[in-house]
Amino acid sequence: MIGMGRHAGVECRINAAVHTVNQAQRTRFLETIGDHFDGVLAGRAFAVWGLSFKPRTDDVREAPAVAIVRSLLASGAAVTGYDPAASATFRRAVPGVRIADDMYEALDGADALILCTEWSEFRNPDLEQVRRRLSAPVVFDGRNLWSPDRMRERGFTYRSIGRPPVLPATTAACPTA
Repeated sequence: MIGMGRHAGVECRINAAVHTVNQAQRTRFLETIGDHFDGVLAGRAFAVWGLSFKPRTDDVREAPAVAIVRSLLASGAAVTGYDPAASATFRRAVPGVRIADDMYEALDGADALILCTEWSEFRNPDLEQVRRRLSAPVVFDGRNLWSPDRMRERGFTYRSIGRPPVLPATTAACPTA
């Protein structure tokens, strides 16, 4: 819309403001991930579900996953991505990312799962399998696909957009005899 407006000689200030806010959200989301790991992403492994700009396309132009994965790779992290349609397109756009053939395979040994696109396949995953395959039950949900209450019940650390984080319950230290 912004480009079409420029082409027509019309400034689309509201669209431009929305675009600026959306770009800032990516930075804030990355900061949330970094904060969880005390700023140290080097040596970490991440699974990323949803590489396309939106569901049902292989288009990765302007996809949040591009900026997020590039930043993680630049920080020294390893990234394995999965997308039902955009894997080949994403691999060309972001060299260095490993692409899994299956959404659960992408999780194997990852320190966290990052949800970037709201594909219907991701709406009701087998959370026990997610938990089992991750090295720790940590999820960063950039699309607010999952219920914080459900994630709490399943024992996940769960951070989403604009909602309070779900953190694991702390257990009181047992006195020693």
